[in-house]
Amino acid sequence: MFETLIAWDKTLFELINQTLTNGFLDAILPWLRDKYIWVPFYIFLIAFFIINYRLKGLAVTLFVVATIAISDQTSSTLIKESVERLRPCKNPALEEQVRLLIDCGPSFSFTSSHATNHFALAGFLATILGTRWGWVPAAIYTWAFVVSYAQVYVGVHFPFDVLAGGIVGTLIGKVMARITKGVTSFDP
Repeated sequence: MFETLIAWDKTLFELINQTLTNGFLDAILPWLRDKYIWVPFYIFLIAFFIINYRLKGLAVTLFVVATIAISDQTSSTLIKESVERLRPCKNPALEEQVRLLIDCGPSFSFTSSHATNHFALAGFLATILGTRWGWVPAAIYTWAFVVSYAQVYVGVHFPFDVLAGGIVGTLIGKVMARITKGVTSFDP
């Protein structure tokens, strides 16, 4: 069963990384998955919470930071270091086939920390803001999906790495949002 899942993962990776490609995606996806490109969005979120909700907004911002720290450490330290799955770009059986559009990265592959962190933020924001602004969950999960998909497209993660990261991140984000609501009585 495990071997079958790994074979599906490799096949899906090859489809995304080598077949479903074009010049437009080659140009935009490396850029979209870069965490620094999203700094203005993160600054907007901080300003939004603090301007609109003052002290509660500051508390929510601190919980967002805690959420990302927890998700990042869960993925990077707990899971990656335990599983030790090689990235496709470092896998001797695949490295010659991989279309690598960015630097391969030094760490292991499972789970994708990009996926874990972005889905943690998505889960948090969807839970915190989704009741007031119904469009937020769809928009924020689409954003997290695009960033995660890009990780496979550029050649640094397998699809199951980002799927697992998305699940772990969403769970962390939702739990932290519920804790935040309980501690701060935040209700947008």
